[in-house]
Amino acid sequence: MKLVMGEINGVWLLDLMNGAPESCDRVTAAVAYATSNSPFFDHCLENKRYLEFYGLLDEDQAVAIAVMEKLLAAGPFAASCHLIKGHYHPKVIWWHGYGAYIGSANLTSYAWSANVECGVFYDEEEISGTPLQVQLELLFDRIRQISKPLDSDLVKALKKLQTTANAADG
Repeated sequence: MKLVMGEINGVWLLDLMNGAPESCDRVTAAVAYATSNSPFFDHCLENKRYLEFYGLLDEDQAVAIAVMEKLLAAGPFAASCHLIKGHYHPKVIWWHGYGAYIGSANLTSYAWSANVECGVFYDEEEISGTPLQVQLELLFDRIRQISKPLDSDLVKALKKLQTTANAADG
């Protein structure tokens, strides 16, 4: 187990992500907020790590439309995106075969490079066959049950909502 605190202790999520072995071909992430400048999505797609992503669906666009469009464009063999409406605020990323992060960092460039964030990273050996594995699987099973798969119609509706909100503000 490693404590992940960025500049405080020199352990960065970006370094952990980049340290994932080639054998890690699947990532499951439950993170409420995600911006298009997060390195996470490109890293998964460029390294051919199937990404199963669960983010928050709200009118303030907790998950940026650009992220949704990127994951839809990647196609169903590269990524899936599911959204959860309501009270949803986890930050769990499981690089299957490598390890899992549980902490405070969202999928934003600031969270991964500048903010004071804190979490723990468990190596796969600390997860596999333990109660932690069972709990992670239960978490993702529950999130799958309450999520809505992203589709192009939802993206269109969110873009329309954004345009309407921008017009009202301007």
